[in-house]
Amino acid sequence: MARIRTIKPEFFTSDDICALSPLARLLYVGLWCEADRAGRLVWMPRVFKRRYLPDDACEIEALADELVTRGLIVLYGDGLAHIPTFGRHQHVNPREAASRLPAPDASSRGDDASGRGGDASSCADDASERGSDASGRGSDAQGGREGIGEGREGESERESEPVREGGRAQALPADWKPDEEDLAWAATARPDLGAAALDAETERFRNHALANARTAHRWGPNWRNWIARAQAP
Repeated sequence: MARIRTIKPEFFTSDDICALSPLARLLYVGLWCEADRAGRLVWMPRVFKRRYLPDDACEIEALADELVTRGLIVLYGDGLAHIPTFGRHQHVNPREAASRLPAPDASSRGDDASGRGGDASSCADDASERGSDASGRGSDAQGGREGIGEGREGESERESEPVREGGRAQALPADWKPDEEDLAWAATARPDLGAAALDAETERFRNHALANARTAHRWGPNWRNWIARAQAP
């Protein structure tokens, strides 16, 4: 689900950004909207192409590789990614739901691509945990300053406990199925897949997970990755 994010004037003259191709810059901004309040997102380049560059003739994998190669996006886990500088540069709506994706481990967090270092993922986590404190500053953070939206996008997300980092990954439950939020995402990301096609892909996803003894903390993001790569009927 896209969210309102901030663009600072210095973005356009940053050495890291100027080194990117023009469409890679635009994709990077789109991924800020894709990321949750901790700067984490499910890595789905084909979906990003349809969502943020729908009318541009481009190779989305090449653009995504630009961002990863330069350290602006760090991939981790099973089909996940995070933006290392997110916590430093974004004023997150205090009403936005907490991240539901597991945090990257220390080896995957990466440093600021500009060389300033720092644990941006931890900064984003701290910002998420300070929700009650941040709400007191919300009126300043959300109103009146250029580039900062007043959206209520966080309230439209289903509130849920964030994944506990210390929990063990589990095998796919026998009765698992995509929830309403997953199906709503699929309707937007893959409108070419009808209900029957989604059911068939879900069965293939289930069989693949069981046959390969896959485990996960949350199966929704894995299912979305599978659907994002599915062939249209």
